[in-house]
Amino acid sequence: MSRPQSAAVRTLTRLVPVSRHALFRFLADIENLPRWAPDFCPELELSCGRWLAYTMGGDCFVEIEADERSGTIDLRWGGEREGVRLLALRLVTLPGGANLISAVCYRGPGMDDLAFEREVAALTSALESVGRLDGAERPCCRLAV
Repeated sequence: MSRPQSAAVRTLTRLVPVSRHALFRFLADIENLPRWAPDFCPELELSCGRWLAYTMGGDCFVEIEADERSGTIDLRWGGEREGVRLLALRLVTLPGGANLISAVCYRGPGMDDLAFEREVAALTSALESVGRLDGAERPCCRLAV
């Protein structure tokens, strides 16, 4: 008898004490992905007009679709063999000015429990690093190379 798989969806949340606009700009800029999610994607590069990420699950293409008005940021990654994966981020400003980040992680097709739990752990770590931002940092600015 095979072991049942864990839940196919996991929701993660964090409070962040920076402005919604700065937080949105930081997370929606795909070039910042290695800065806020280094365990998941330590490096990425532009290749043939698309962003290629070197992730914990292997090399794949990544893209972000974002809408500041609604506070939605959808990070998609994958390739032709494994299909497209999605991390759905939502920003909500709370009374008092703090921002809540909600991230919904979906299990990929054919993904086993261990791979899914590793991915969730990496994304949890990423949200924890974003949650440590404070107003003194300028998360929307990146260093010129």
